[in-house]
Amino acid sequence: MSISPKLRNTVPLDGDLAAIQKHDHERSKPEVVQQLMLRYNYQLKFVVDTEEDLHEVEVYLSHLHGVVPNRVWLMPQAVDVTTMHQKAEWIEPFCNERGYRYCPRMQLVWFGNKPRS
Repeated sequence: MSISPKLRNTVPLDGDLAAIQKHDHERSKPEVVQQLMLRYNYQLKFVVDTEEDLHEVEVYLSHLHGVVPNRVWLMPQAVDVTTMHQKAEWIEPFCNERGYRYCPRMQLVWFGNKPRS
């Protein structure tokens, strides 16, 4: 099972305050993630946008028990290959230091930033 916990960078900043607060409250459910990890062969995939997100990933993982580092995947938030490569410069070393995996957005390489038909 591919589990993608949502970081703060997913909170919509263009909605009304109630919608923003609801999303922020409901996006993080480590107790649910923990149960899924116990029941299924899993991977945890986090989409990171800034270097500050790396700290948030570490805090999130600290609330889980039995996380296998090579089952943690970090993917850059990007809509073009240039941005993806720029973010890889700080995401990949972070992954290597901790035994996590870097997950490039290959759809950007193969198709660019456009919907597939």
